[in-house]
Amino acid sequence: MVLGGAVTIENFLDSVRSKMPELIEILQRFGSPQIRNQGTIGGNLCTSSPIGDLAPLLMVLNSDINVFGKNGNKKTNIKNFFKGYRKNILKKDEIILSIEIPYPNKKNKIFSWKLSKRYDQDISTISLAINIQTQKNIIKEIQMAAGGVAATPKSLDKLCKSMLEKKLDDAIDFATENLDKFIQPISDLRGSSHYRLEAMKGLFRRLQICLRQDKESFSIMEVKE
Repeated sequence: MVLGGAVTIENFLDSVRSKMPELIEILQRFGSPQIRNQGTIGGNLCTSSPIGDLAPLLMVLNSDINVFGKNGNKKTNIKNFFKGYRKNILKKDEIILSIEIPYPNKKNKIFSWKLSKRYDQDISTISLAINIQTQKNIIKEIQMAAGGVAATPKSLDKLCKSMLEKKLDDAIDFATENLDKFIQPISDLRGSSHYRLEAMKGLFRRLQICLRQDKESFSIMEVKE
């Protein structure tokens, strides 16, 4: 899927309804209808917020960003786009031309969750996106990225590598017991560092439940034990 940088969030939502329905909830919670119809994919990425809702999702889908400037076009993987707090690779004369979003392997499952003080029309405290494939309860492929845990949206490559080829329950246990070795979130008005760590552990448990029950996903508003 190739989408122009000026495509609005609402049009992005419309384009994935039948092709990648796992993305619908996170996009529906993107601000308000007015924001979704005015805000663009390129604009969201260019703000380079550490808690931008789109970035973790596009990271686990291994998306590429096409940039246009006075010196021509260039392509970069989204994992290389962010350079620091509110900073990215764009020069003053460059814009995001388009985003290339690969369709996930049909054997994979995609999950994307955000936690915020309100269900919608609120900025995330943390977010987590996951692209995972399991075979006979063994993790064969996994990509994860998080928002709200570092100065930039963060790809959790080292943690993913440690979870590969483990049984699901063992991998989740490892992730929750060692999470502080892979992310060191700050404390701010939206939540303390401790809260963010514990909330992220809760999202890993949510992933565990989804895969155990063979569910595509379930709303963050559902309570599971």
